Amino acid sequence: MKIRGTRLAGAMVALALVIGGLWGCSFAGEPNSAADLLLRFANNPDNCNCVADVRVDAAVSLAGFRARTPVTAQVEAADSCAHGTVTADLSAINAGTQDYEIYARVQGSSVTVYAKPKARNGVTWDRSEITASFKLDIPLAVKLLSDAKFMRVAYDSDEQIRYELVLPAKNVVETLLDMGEITTSFWEVDKQVLLDAVKESKLHVCFNKDCLVRSVSLDLNFTYENRELVPQPLKVTAAFDAVMDKYGTVDPNKTAVPEHVRGASKITDDPIYAKENSQKLVESAS
Repeated sequence: MKIRGTRLAGAMVALALVIGGLWGCSFAGEPNSAADLLLRFANNPDNCNCVADVRVDAAVSLAGFRARTPVTAQVEAADSCAHGTVTADLSAINAGTQDYEIYARVQGSSVTVYAKPKARNGVTWDRSEITASFKLDIPLAVKLLSDAKFMRVAYDSDEQIRYELVLPAKNVVETLLDMGEITTSFWEVDKQVLLDAVKESKLHVCFNKDCLVRSVSLDLNFTYENRELVPQPLKVTAAFDAVMDKYGTVDPNKTAVPEHVRGASKITDDPIYAKENSQKLVESAS
C-alpha cells in the first residue's frame, strides 16, 4: 500500500503540473540554448497577450543644433491587435507635446496601423500599411532570433529577467529582407539605408522565468539625408527600450480595431508628420 500510495501521489503531482499549465522554463529545467528558449516562448499561448511600455530617447542634430525628442508609449496587445497611446515631446523644436491614439492589426503578411492626434478636430484616422511577401507571425520572430547569443543573466534593474538573446541588428535586417519583398504606404524600403542605420548596433531581447519576452532594446546612431525634408544631413541617435508585462491579462475586445476607426481612416504617406516637424527643426536650427 505504501508503494502504491507513493506512486499515486507522484502521478497526482504530475497531473497537477500539467493541468496547471506549467510548461514554461521551469517544467523541463532551464533552457540551455537560444533554440530551446525560443521553442518554449513560441509554445506559450500567452506570448502575444501583454502590456508594453515603450520609451525612445531620441535626438536629432542639424547644422550644429541638437534637439532631444523623447517618445513614450503604452500599448496593450491581444489576438494580433494592439491599442495604445503615444506621446512625442517635440518642445525642443517648438512643436510642443503631441499625443496620439493608435490601433494596429497584424493579418497574415500585412500590418495596418491607425493613428490620430488627440488634439485633431474631426474623426479621420491616418492609416499606414506594411505588406510582406511572407507571413508575419511568431515563427518568423523565432527565425530572426535563432542565431542569437544565449545567456543566463540577472539584472538588479529588473528582477524578472532570467535570459538574454543578443545579436547584431544588421543580421535581423538582412534575414528579413532576404526572405522576400516588403512594401509600405509611406516609404520605399531601401535595404542599404536600413543597414546604414543599424550599423554595429546590437539587438537585446530579454526573457522572464516563463520564457516570455520581458524587454527589447536597441541603440541607433546614424546619419540620414533627404534634401526634400532638410537641407543638410541629419544626425540621429535613438535608444529604444520596450518592457513587456501582464501576460495573459489583456481583453481582446479592448485591442480589436473598431469599425468606426477602420471606416474613418485614410491612407497616409507621412504617418509621423515628418514634413511638418522637419520644417520646425529647420526653423529652430536657424
